[in-house]
Formats: sequence, structure tokens, C-alpha cells
Amino acid sequence: MPITDIPASRRPPVSRLAAGVAVSLLLHGAAVGGLLLWQAGEPELELGHGGMQASWIELGEFTLPPAVPEGPADPDVFDLAALEPEPDPEPEPEPEPEPEPEPEPEP
Repeated sequence: MPITDIPASRRPPVSRLAAGVAVSLLLHGAAVGGLLLWQAGEPELELGHGGMQASWIELGEFTLPPAVPEGPADPDVFDLAALEPEPDPEPEPEPEPEPEPEPEPEP
């Protein structure tokens, strides 16, 4: 029987199409609603056994302490010992090669 002789399939009933559209809208609505609720909430991710935890942070809540200068207060005073580079370590002496044994004379 050639492929052209296969009868066309029937159109599905309207109730089946309506049910498919309703289920599709319900699933899409749940996905979009879940994304909106997730962005509005405090997301936390906790994984056991040395995992990680993530949460939203408002940057305005934190203030940095004032910077404390680490060097002397006078910019014209320098510590020369701190500016000198460290001396290079002395190279290790190379081991002397072992002398080759002398061949024994033949009798």
C-alpha cells in the first residue's frame, strides 16, 4: 500500500485541545510565578558536606573602616632596609666527580 493511500488522521476533539491549552497555561503560570517569588525572596542555597550558602546582600548595609596608613606618617622618611632587595642565596657547590678506577694490567 503506497503512503498516499493512508487516510488522514482525525482532528482531535475540541475538549482535548482545550484541556491541552489549559494545562500549558497552568504550567507556564507556575514557572513565571515561581521565578517572580524567587527573585523577591531571600534565596539561600545550602549544600551539605562542605557545600556553599548564598544570600542577597544590600551593599548599603556595610561600611568600610577608614584606611590606616601602614608606613610612617612623614612621606619623606623611608626605611632603607625595607627598600634593599634580599641577597641572592649562595649556589650549592657541585659534587666532585668520582675518579674512574684504573684498569688492571694484564700479566
